[in-house]
Amino acid sequence: MSPEKREFAEFLKELELPAELLSRFEAYHKLLEEQNRMVNLVSRAEPSEKWWTKHFLDSLLLLKCLDLTGQKALDFGSGAGLPGIPLKLAVPSIRITLLDSIGKKPAPCKR
Repeated sequence: MSPEKREFAEFLKELELPAELLSRFEAYHKLLEEQNRMVNLVSRAEPSEKWWTKHFLDSLLLLKCLDLTGQKALDFGSGAGLPGIPLKLAVPSIRITLLDSIGKKPAPCKR
């Protein structure tokens, strides 16, 4: 496990979030890597291992001071889904809308 991923896992423990949440973030990380090859969602100059702290941990910092359980939120300029997707993974009851002005970034929702 990389130092960044280890730091993120420790942060999840600090927030008292379920241990299985790390596997959900691993799946998101993998998907983000795949999609980033096709559409520049996150800087390609940055190693993807840095995303654990620079993007995922940063997205969840808000949870240290706010309880978002059952709340509504709007993520302006979501791009790669940050911070919206990490917040939804950590707080499943949040109702969050991702909004980005570049139409190719957010994938259309299929019902």
